[in-house]
Amino acid sequence: MKTFWVAKIFRSDKNQDMFIRPINVTKNGKRHAYWSLVESHRTERGPRQRVVAYLGKIDEAGRLGIQQVADDATITNQQ
Repeated sequence: MKTFWVAKIFRSDKNQDMFIRPINVTKNGKRHAYWSLVESHRTERGPRQRVVAYLGKIDEAGRLGIQQVADDATITNQQ
């Protein structure tokens, strides 16, 4: 499954990654791609992912916009 990395967020001593994940659905023989914002974090039982928000259909320009916002947020968090 291909995902698109969004941002690494630093909270106290824990690193958490966020990315958008495609959800592929086939209806009446047609394939539809929907997107969700997912947060990855470590637990005692290993890495886990949690859906933060369902984003619905996003075109290429929308994905690039999300990436730009994530890059800006990452730079801000590192300063």
